[in-house]
Amino acid sequence: MENQYSTLQTLAEAVKELPNPTAYFCTTREMILRCSYDWATIYAHLQLLEIEKLVEIKNADTIQFAITKAGLQKAREMQELQQLHTGRLFK
Repeated sequence: MENQYSTLQTLAEAVKELPNPTAYFCTTREMILRCSYDWATIYAHLQLLEIEKLVEIKNADTIQFAITKAGLQKAREMQELQQLHTGRLFK
């Protein structure tokens, strides 16, 4: 899995229990606490994901970002593929 998609899945996990996950803008602090990458790497991933329209980056007082519907769908698809792949390995 490409690293930016790992960051996408981390963001999807962070918002999955929210009633409207695409409306929630995460802060840099939230992502740093959830990811194993440093902020420079996380931000580079988010920029790549924004090009693909999988996240939205907003420059307010601090940088904030939200997952898009397309991003949620991509994260779900990747999780399903990972589960299928893992299931096949252990059967």
